[in-house]
Amino acid sequence: MAPVQRSRLTSRGARAAQRLRTVGRLADPDTLPASLGDASDQKVATKLGRAAESSGRLARLIDSLMDVASMATGRFALNPQRFDLGDSLRRLVDYLAPAAARALRAVAAHGR
Repeated sequence: MAPVQRSRLTSRGARAAQRLRTVGRLADPDTLPASLGDASDQKVATKLGRAAESSGRLARLIDSLMDVASMATGRFALNPQRFDLGDSLRRLVDYLAPAAARALRAVAAHGR
């Protein structure tokens, strides 16, 4: 693929990722403007939460694809730094704990 085409794809990907982040913020029930009404209805809140999660996953996927495109064009730079592996693992566990708890509840509910 020609460098000009890659550049266009990269900028399109950046715009798409930004739009998905915006959609994710708009769909987050905690950040809904009061003018949209009450999002306390559990069904609405659940669907909005799922939309926010999905758009966040898509934005991260696009970011990853853009990193790959940057690598392919030679514009990806690594910035090695020292870090605390234990702290990083604790933050990862904290980040994954809610999803793991939801999965365990789903498995338990399904097994009943």
